[in-house]
Amino acid sequence: MTELFANITLSAVVIAGLLMIGGVIFVANMNDPRNAMHPGGRMGRFLDEVLVVGPLAPLLVMITVGGFFPDLRDAAWWFPILLGLSIIGFAASFLLPPVRRARKRVEALRKKAFS
Repeated sequence: MTELFANITLSAVVIAGLLMIGGVIFVANMNDPRNAMHPGGRMGRFLDEVLVVGPLAPLLVMITVGGFFPDLRDAAWWFPILLGLSIIGFAASFLLPPVRRARKRVEALRKKAFS
């Protein structure tokens, strides 16, 4: 019973975290006056933010699935796949050209706001 509660709690925390991050990104981008400085406007900035965070989504989905299906999480192949997804996600977030361009645009908007 305790293990079931721990699995449900883990899944609920991961899902709540994802919803909070997504909600903050969405609300902050829709109401920010810096959107006028972005080449794509309001939706362009939102898409850039999603593109920057997007490569980490498979890792977070796998953690959520592991919370609901503990038998999968206990399998011998689970950790190597999880580790591989995290390495691929982090590498993609820094090496893929579209993600790098989106990151530069988002960072430029942040620098303009604080300078």
